[in-house]
Amino acid sequence: MALKAFRTYVSSDKLETFTKSAFDDMAALIEKETKPFDIDAHIRLLVFNLVCRMAFGQCYKMDQPEFIWLKFIVDETMHEVFGGLIPSDVIPTLKHLPIPSSLLAKRLKKNLIRFHEVQLAEHKKTFNSDDVRDVMDHLLLLKKELTNESDDNVKESLSDTRILYIMLDIFFAGTSTTSDTLKWMILYVAAHPKVQEQLHKELDDL
Repeated sequence: MALKAFRTYVSSDKLETFTKSAFDDMAALIEKETKPFDIDAHIRLLVFNLVCRMAFGQCYKMDQPEFIWLKFIVDETMHEVFGGLIPSDVIPTLKHLPIPSSLLAKRLKKNLIRFHEVQLAEHKKTFNSDDVRDVMDHLLLLKKELTNESDDNVKESLSDTRILYIMLDIFFAGTSTTSDTLKWMILYVAAHPKVQEQLHKELDDL
């Protein structure tokens, strides 16, 4: 069900429209820079806006508190939780003990679930089957189309809890990895001007 909602959304014209808009916004911000700067914040803003807009229809500004908070949550999760060994991954029974890394993982997960619960509640209030805005709306549409005869596994896959975890998967899979990949790509083409020229030409020819 999640893949169906995702495929339906990415095949629409909306994705191309807001992707172009997000890149234009980032380019405008970069053009305003007059001194050497760390491009990390610009890349992160671009990726967060693409992922969050696709997932639940939100776009952010650089200094917006919610964006800063989300960026912090991702950094904490990637560096403090996934950046090292979590004892409970090796010995599952340890998850019941107050081990710092496990406690941090639970706290970060709880905060992000609460954030997505707010998004889901708002989507339920404003849902319109004639105007499906994002992946979360597509999931709600699939849920609305369920009948009493629908398979129990399908019903369970579209429960509120499953929708929340689908959003978490999209959020983490999309933001950190994509940001890091883009930063490495920029470093590579900066060190190889000929590759940069070739890439520029290919983009212009699209």
